[in-house]
Amino acid sequence: MKKIVSVLLLLSILALALVGCANNNNNNNENTPTEKDYSLALVVDEGLGSVNGRGKATVIALALVWDADGKIVAARFDSAEPAIALNSERTDITTVSRVETKVEKGDGYTGMSDSWENEAKAFEQFLIGKTAAEIAELEFVVDGEDAGLVAGCTMLSSMPAFKALIAKAFAYERAVSFKTADTVTLGLAIDAAVSGSLEDGATISADFAAVAMAGGKVVASMLDSAEATYTLEISEADQSLSITLNKYAGTKNEQGDSYNMVAYGGAIAEWYAQAQAFANATVGKTAAEIDSIDATAVTGCTIYAGGYKAALVRAAGYVR
Repeated sequence: MKKIVSVLLLLSILALALVGCANNNNNNNENTPTEKDYSLALVVDEGLGSVNGRGKATVIALALVWDADGKIVAARFDSAEPAIALNSERTDITTVSRVETKVEKGDGYTGMSDSWENEAKAFEQFLIGKTAAEIAELEFVVDGEDAGLVAGCTMLSSMPAFKALIAKAFAYERAVSFKTADTVTLGLAIDAAVSGSLEDGATISADFAAVAMAGGKVVASMLDSAEATYTLEISEADQSLSITLNKYAGTKNEQGDSYNMVAYGGAIAEWYAQAQAFANATVGKTAAEIDSIDATAVTGCTIYAGGYKAALVRAAGYVR
């Protein structure tokens, strides 16, 4: 009888131990964050392909991250306005190595109820949790008590471009997929420049970089680049500068295989593939570590990537 009682006690202890282990396992599972699927897209409007009467081009870029349900989790807009202008002697154009963006200008770029930077932030926050279909249904009210789209954002002239870029991002064939269990933050950079001469014409160029980070490290990044060329002429009558678009074929990512680096330059791959190989080299790195990447020694990338690395470093520094 004592043996039977002892066996029963032992079995009870074992059962309690198993229950405890099961509870511990359940607790561990509950405390372990689950990785989720996300997509990152970097898209650019056609702004580099035209200049206004003052020789200024306005380009807008968007970095967008959405989850497996198609809901936006992070968005970043920025815009740059590179301008083709004559120097003070009116003998040549003024070259600019880098144009400060509207976000970088902060309170120095106003003209609305708030700075461009703050109004863009308000719109970015408004987008969180929305799908492509929901955004497509948004209406832009110009007058009346409902003027504007969202509290803190009154830049109605930019809204059609913003809306078009969001649709473009969701449909973008070069979007990058990634997984993370941590909160995603996002940064965007535009490095625009103006070069050339009156005799040879002007080139407006821009590099774009988007960096998604989670847990303090890069989980995905993208690059793009574009350039537009213009012919120039000074009027003998009034010395005004005439600017005519010579060529703009879209961004290098958008041109895809038609950029023809392989056919005409003997490259190992087209620009979009090499640029993504370089962007992928940032994955797993901190913002500080991106700057230590050897821009000449990334597998799958033989194009000069010094400028692209600089854009990625800048984008990582703007993550929020």
